[in-house]
This record gives sequence, C-alpha cells and structure tokens, in this order.
Amino acid sequence: MSSQSGRTKLSSWPKIYRELNRVRTQLRSPWSTLGNALISAKQNAEYRRGLGKRIEAARETYTASPISQIADSFMLVRIIGNDLEPRHRKGQSFDNVLFILDNEPVFDACEKFWIVNRIVDTDEEARIIGLLESRRQNFHTIPFELDQYRKISWDVDQLVAGDLRFSEKGRASGQSARYETHIRRSKNLYVMNNNGARNAALAIARDRAKWLMPWDGNCYLTASAFQRIRSAIEKNPHLPYAVVPMARIVDNALLLDQSFQPPAEEEPQIIFRADTTQLFDENYGYGRRPKIEMLWRFGVPRPRDRHPEH
Repeated sequence: MSSQSGRTKLSSWPKIYRELNRVRTQLRSPWSTLGNALISAKQNAEYRRGLGKRIEAARETYTASPISQIADSFMLVRIIGNDLEPRHRKGQSFDNVLFILDNEPVFDACEKFWIVNRIVDTDEEARIIGLLESRRQNFHTIPFELDQYRKISWDVDQLVAGDLRFSEKGRASGQSARYETHIRRSKNLYVMNNNGARNAALAIARDRAKWLMPWDGNCYLTASAFQRIRSAIEKNPHLPYAVVPMARIVDNALLLDQSFQPPAEEEPQIIFRADTTQLFDENYGYGRRPKIEMLWRFGVPRPRDRHPEH
C-alpha cells in the first residue's frame, strides 16, 4: 500500500491475481505462455477499473444520439463457409442450413440473410445456393476465384535460411504441419475469409437494422433464446455491443425440445449497434482466433479463447 495526498491507494496486484485465476485454464493451451497470461491479467484488471464511469458515459452518449429514437430491429446475417474435413463432415454446412430453414422460427423485427463465403467445392456451393433460392432466402455470394488464389504469394519471408518446403532436414519433429500452415497463411486468409465475410455482413446490415448480427452459419436460435437477447438489449441499449455465448450441439434434434437448456459455454457471437465503427481484423485467419481478437478489444475475459475457432 502507498499513501498519496492523505488517501490510501490499494495495489492493483490483488486484482491481477484474481484475473490470473480466471485465465489459468488458458495455460492448458499449447499456444499459451505464462507471460501472455500475465499480460492478459493486467490488461483485464486495468480494463475493469473505471468500468462504471465508461458505462455511464455510454448511457449519456446514447441518450443524446439520434439512434436512441430508433426502434429496435435486428438483422441476422449467417456466414456459410467451407466444410473443413475431417473437422467437419462433407455436406455439414448444407445440412445445418437446411435444419435452420426447416425449424428456426420467425423472429419479430428480425431480418434473416445469408453470405455464401468462398466455398471451394463448386458442387457444394451450387447445392447451398439452390437451397437458399428454393426457400426464397436473401443472400450474397463471395466467390472463390481460382485465378486470384493462384496469384497470392507463398509466405516464405520469415523462413529460416535454406529451409526448403519439401525438405524435413533441420526441422524439428512434428513441425511440418505448422510450417505448411505458415507458408500458406495468405492463401488461407483468402480461402477462409472469416473476418472479411463478417465485415461484409456488417456492411450489408448497417443500413437495414439497428442491431447487426454477423454470425457463423451454423448458429441456430430458439424463440426463447432470441427473446432473451432482445430483452437484454432493451434493458441496456446504451451498450453498443452485445456478446452472446453459444452452446455446441452435436444432435440438432435436441434443439426441438422446448425444455432443452444446454449450458452456453462456447465461443460467443457478437451483436453490433448500427452506429458502431469497430471492424474485424482481416489479418487474423482460421486457427488464429479471428473473432476472439475483437473480444480481446472489448475486454471479454480471455478464458473464452480456449475454444477452437471457426
């Protein structure tokens, strides 16, 4: 403790210690280090200081803004990407879309939209587009262009001198997969286009609703889940972003049981108010936590980043 101007100032280290406890599970990840956890703990502790003042400032700003006079409306934009075998089953994206179209209820003041995002398999892309058209769904296609993909350079600028792509010489055991991922970084960014598609979703929705939902293509909402989201936003309209935790369901049929209440502990989706300016960082690709990078900016506790990224 230190005394300053007659007032006692508590050290920030107890808060940092508590934050370390919150992020301790992060250390189970092979990508984590104690140094990263310490940095995260300190950043989150600093973020929480003065949080009340920031919330009050947001409330005052919102009240004075024209958007406060606009009734709540939503645009749910789901992004359909490639089936990444073996992590995903071939045709899984199509099946998820079909299940949503067959079973998800209509939500009041909520427009639904789809983005077909650089699907490499032309047969699967045609199947998905055909399904959307047959159900009279509004959608936008971001095409995969092979010629554009070919023009993208290999990322070899940071390789060790003399390290050849097809040689295992001098390379540590088990490092080949990481090596291949590194040299394909720019190419993978183009194909996956996770954050590029999310930013496209924001651009499409911004002039069409007050609340923008650039979500993954496999996200399904029950009527009660949407109502809880809506109620939370109605209570806190001054908060420009809402973080919605997800539950991973293996058997879609469980979602049809009205009493089914799974724990929502998976990586969250984000809702944006239309007057926000934050965009997803398109330099973060699949496998590098593209969505979680934005959650870090928002100060969402980092234990969430232990979940696999989509």
